[in-house]
Amino acid sequence: MEMPDRLKCRVGMTSMHLVQEQLRASGTVSSDFGCKILPNAHPVGMSRSHVQPCPIAASLNQLGDMWTLLIVREALNGATRFSHFQRNTGIAKTLLSDRLDQMVRDGLLERHDIGQRGVRHEYRLTKKGRGLVPVMVAISQWGNAWLYGEGKEPVALVHRHTGDPIAPLRPANADGQTFEWRNVQMVPGPGADDALLARFASSRSTKE
Repeated sequence: MEMPDRLKCRVGMTSMHLVQEQLRASGTVSSDFGCKILPNAHPVGMSRSHVQPCPIAASLNQLGDMWTLLIVREALNGATRFSHFQRNTGIAKTLLSDRLDQMVRDGLLERHDIGQRGVRHEYRLTKKGRGLVPVMVAISQWGNAWLYGEGKEPVALVHRHTGDPIAPLRPANADGQTFEWRNVQMVPGPGADDALLARFASSRSTKE
């Protein structure tokens, strides 16, 4: 049964992403829900990539789906085999295969042959993948604080040897002194293009 146009735009993003994942896994190209899925779209589950020169936007192109960070979570906890990732995340095998391939291409994971060459593999985090540790800690702390609440945390992060809770992550200077976000300022980086420089200049003039 065809979904009425007036309802298509009301489908939640999570549901849309699940449908996109299923269509992508089967190699189907669809324009349902107003999103066209290309065969080589990246990442899977997103209708298009961000193009603005921003580290957050660029990171979302590789991390902004519902599975990649869960795979990183399992890899940080010692998982290396396809079966481990599939069992612990619940992701469909076809989606997992696609996602692992993409994470290898993105440089987050390394694939190593074990046993008979080309048949069985292990996946290990690269230096780039291990660089997500602060991200994983921050997301865990935010989720516990704002989605579960104190005393209801399903998983807590503690020091392996002392059992002490990990302190909440906060911005800090080179000397380790922490400060609030109101004391953080975004400025153009060395890779800023002319358009971004103009945007920052316009923002400064508006505030003045």
